Amino acid sequence: MSQLMFVDGVLRILRAAAPVSDWTAQLRLKASLKRAAGTGDRDRKAGRILSSAVLLNAGIELATKHAETAGTPLQSMKHVRDGAMIAMLALMPMRRRAYAGLRIGHSVLVAENEILIALPEELTKSGQPWEAVVPSQIDPLLRRYLNEARPMFMARGNQDHDILWVGERGTIYTQDYLGCRISECTEKMTGVRVPPHFFRDAAATTLARTSPKGARLIRPVLAHSGFGTAERHYIHAQTIEAGRDYATLISKMKKGKR
Repeated sequence: MSQLMFVDGVLRILRAAAPVSDWTAQLRLKASLKRAAGTGDRDRKAGRILSSAVLLNAGIELATKHAETAGTPLQSMKHVRDGAMIAMLALMPMRRRAYAGLRIGHSVLVAENEILIALPEELTKSGQPWEAVVPSQIDPLLRRYLNEARPMFMARGNQDHDILWVGERGTIYTQDYLGCRISECTEKMTGVRVPPHFFRDAAATTLARTSPKGARLIRPVLAHSGFGTAERHYIHAQTIEAGRDYATLISKMKKGKR
């Protein structure tokens, strides 16, 4: 579906720029992608969109309780890393490419009182830079990973680079491996396999369920350039709030009859 959307967008521009050219081959490619994509699997996220609070708690528990009871120092540090990855993504739901591409000293700026995440425009879908301070709930987890776990991993593999998320021998996590690791760990902690992109859905859904005002935070939190997603969740939040008000009204009416 993503490939179809990309090809369709490019083809629209090309046909507008050169309307007399023969785009038959490209149109066939688009048609092939459309057949392969179908209408999309609407059920693929069913039951897999947890609240951000659940994902945050899963990450914190993995990085603390599980790390403390691990059988070896290496296993403990792996829990610290995995827990920090999940907890941070729960409150800072970046796209997988951006998350895997975080670099210490470039997009991860560590100061004494705060850690700043600064994504350059090439790592955001909107093409606009995005900055946010690491929330206080996960600051200690990330610092422990940076100060204890990551140095251990880098030393074991004799590695020297600035990529944030690394394997147990300091090797750089690719986007695919990062996604698999997060999915495996969320399944272990929650019973539900949650890939990185679903963390963004979790954030939008969680905000929408709080209130219509919360839904308005979706755009800056997810670094969207447009208001489409935020508007859909805003309407969803209004519906939820109206339902709550209606239920409260009915409850009061029932009590009045008694």
